[in-house]
Amino acid sequence: MRSLSETVATLEARKSNLSRELATVEARLEAISKALVGQRAKKGNSTHAEAMGSDHRPSRARVNRAKATTKRVWFEKNEIGKLLRKAARTPTPVADVVRDLAKMKGYVGSLSTDDMRRFQGAAFMAVAQGVKSKVLRRRADGTVVAA
Repeated sequence: MRSLSETVATLEARKSNLSRELATVEARLEAISKALVGQRAKKGNSTHAEAMGSDHRPSRARVNRAKATTKRVWFEKNEIGKLLRKAARTPTPVADVVRDLAKMKGYVGSLSTDDMRRFQGAAFMAVAQGVKSKVLRRRADGTVVAA
């Protein structure tokens, strides 16, 4: 019982320290935002407002819109089941199955690091879905094998 009370006391102390640190960070962020607003006001009042006249209201800041992204389709329809069966003929760890899928699709070396991470996420989800749909079977040791 004593160790439980010590753990609770330790956690409460850690919570109070984190609360203090969070308050400090919030105060700093508020000071930074006030400074930025002041700088914007100085820049806006000295140059743009004088050029546009006194009755001009400052326009809203432009929204930096990225170009429309298209949804990436990593696997064709009904392709993932075939690929998973090929990749997991023998009991294989899930990470190795994902690496094999990337090799089979020809993505190794041709994708950027960010795109490879996105593919790996999609492949891990595909493996989980394959287990759920009984294309793969998860063994007790954590490996997967074609069902």
